[in-house]
Amino acid sequence: MRQYDLTVLVSVADGEEAAKGIETKINETITKTEGTIYNCEFEGRIDLTTFKKHTQAYKFRLQYAGTNKTLDALQKAFTITEPIIRTMNAKLDTVLNEEQIAALVK
Repeated sequence: MRQYDLTVLVSVADGEEAAKGIETKINETITKTEGTIYNCEFEGRIDLTTFKKHTQAYKFRLQYAGTNKTLDALQKAFTITEPIIRTMNAKLDTVLNEEQIAALVK
């Protein structure tokens, strides 16, 4: 399994509880497809400067390990879930160094 760092921006229109519900749904998607979640942080409301339609969003970030099946399931969930503004899924080794990854995986 490969390790990833996922950042998700969710619209503020439905409120914080809806954003936390989307976070829970994504966590369930990862675990149902045999993925492992290392860390999940809900960072709250942030200001956006580069989006014309949205000026604020709720942001959450998680580090996880998954297979191609996990990535396919996440992509489907992102497509279906309308309040998601933007996602960025990067390989974990491009975001953290080896020591940080080892501490995270313990």
